Amino acid sequence: EEQMLGIIIANINTDGSACVGVDIGSPCQDIEDAIAGSFTLSFDFDKCGSESDDGDNQAANFCQAALSKYEPDLGTISCNPGSVTNPVTGGDHCVSTPISPQSFSATEGDVGTLQHAINTLLDDNQKPFMTVSANMPTKQTAVSVPRTA
Repeated sequence: EEQMLGIIIANINTDGSACVGVDIGSPCQDIEDAIAGSFTLSFDFDKCGSESDDGDNQAANFCQAALSKYEPDLGTISCNPGSVTNPVTGGDHCVSTPISPQSFSATEGDVGTLQHAINTLLDDNQKPFMTVSANMPTKQTAVSVPRTA
């Protein structure tokens, strides 16, 4: 399954002299060097699917269904992002560790990148759930984050 996630970064001077000769979607050091700060993201695992029942008084949670089938040892994943210990540093309750968009030299998957943050999410019980095991057919990696623009 493919999900699209967009991040808008405002107030960066792109007066025409920045990123000359850089292909769309490629890293642009001029802009990335001008970005400061970081952000976290959260994943509300409990709302992965439909919120209405399908006649059996149960809402469908497609993420839990897949994990229950392919990773039964994980048990039930529970996410309550509002209970994160520290919203700035994240790292628990399905809130990521900080993502630093200004990591020009970083490769997706390195600490501080969106890919790393998603793949290291922990649920309310500190269980990782975004990784991949040999039990998942046709899936060779966890979440991958290609850069496009």
